Amino acid sequence: MNRDRILVVAIVALSLVAIAAHFSSSADEYGRDNPRWNGTSQFSAAAERHGAIALYEYGSLPGRSDSMLLIIAPARGFAEAEIGACSEFLTRGNTIFIADDGRGSNILLEKLGSSVRIVPSRLRSIDRAFSHPDSILGYTERPDDLVQGVNAVVLNRPSYVTGGEALINTSVLTWEEKSGNYEVDAGETLTNYAIFTRETVNGGTVYVLADPSIFINGMQALDVQDNRQFIQNILATPHQVILDQVHCGGAAPIGSDLSGYLPGAGMAIKIIATVCSLAAIIYLFYSKIF
Repeated sequence: MNRDRILVVAIVALSLVAIAAHFSSSADEYGRDNPRWNGTSQFSAAAERHGAIALYEYGSLPGRSDSMLLIIAPARGFAEAEIGACSEFLTRGNTIFIADDGRGSNILLEKLGSSVRIVPSRLRSIDRAFSHPDSILGYTERPDDLVQGVNAVVLNRPSYVTGGEALINTSVLTWEEKSGNYEVDAGETLTNYAIFTRETVNGGTVYVLADPSIFINGMQALDVQDNRQFIQNILATPHQVILDQVHCGGAAPIGSDLSGYLPGAGMAIKIIATVCSLAAIIYLFYSKIF
């Protein structure tokens, strides 16, 4: 009897611990400690395994060389001192990779002397990976180390960029949705849009990706197209990858949870739910012993 009681208590306790661990983690959009679909905990862990380092203060940037600064969905603007550090960082031949779908990065790009601009928008396309309208496909336009072996990637409600050399474009079956009816109306033209561009700035290289959600957990499970290869190329760069932690987290909403379209995604939540259900059944079955 005592053994049965211990079993029930142990299962219930483990379930509560699992739930507490899940909900006590960060819920920031793009947060490196957020394990949910809209966090980047999986990418951050993979980056650390590849030797990436976190940046908490921009004052250490100017002295670095052979490095790539990765800025994902900055949630706040850049101070003049930070912009100056980025500019000096580029003059040493380094690389800055900005992944953003809002206007927040445009001031930084302008002050760095880049011609690239992010145009916040809601693109729609007939050419998509799933039935969900946000799952637009982007195709490699020209060669670069970061798109080596990448033919197509699945995007998640991307914006688009102007300027620079386009590395990934949507197909010509894409339009900027303005009416909200998911149909091509008057004033909405089918054309291709640049999603990922490259530009030489101040002796360094600036990459701009208009879809930061490629880095979120909900997109890491994709087994279709070449998203994994794209991420692998970024992490496998010969440069020292530096992850911006000064501006990340708490950014604007990032699109849709496409994990329901992906085999195996969201498995952790399903396991927790199953364990809790099992614990409840066992508890009710053995409740008489109490």
